Amino acid sequence: MDVEKLTDEQILERLLNGQKVPQARLWLKRLQIPVVVQALTSKQVYAIREQCTRTIRGKRGQPDREEVDTELFTLRVVLAGIVEPKFDNPRLLEKLQVSGPEEALQRLLLAGELSQIFSEILALSGFDEDLTELKN
Repeated sequence: MDVEKLTDEQILERLLNGQKVPQARLWLKRLQIPVVVQALTSKQVYAIREQCTRTIRGKRGQPDREEVDTELFTLRVVLAGIVEPKFDNPRLLEKLQVSGPEEALQRLLLAGELSQIFSEILALSGFDEDLTELKN
């Protein structure tokens, strides 16, 4: 179908039926396990960013500024985007002797593996897509 000739009704129908979340199945070669990841909505990414942002007080008349903890942001985006396996599994947490899934991720994944999963989740979420300009 020619995208330039979509009617308002067809566009509305696509918006109403467009709730499928893109997913990808990755293979962690070192651990020999599959990892299923999914896209995140802008609302989810914004909420994670807010959770990972702290205010740093300005010194002597300087304005306060906000700073995002990028390591925590990466971990939380990865945790939110991973569908399988569940890194909050109680048996896994107990075996690793960690307090939560963020610490489990840090213990189990190498920095490059974490970065690749993060990048895949962002790509699925549309961060690497160019918008096409339609001609009038």
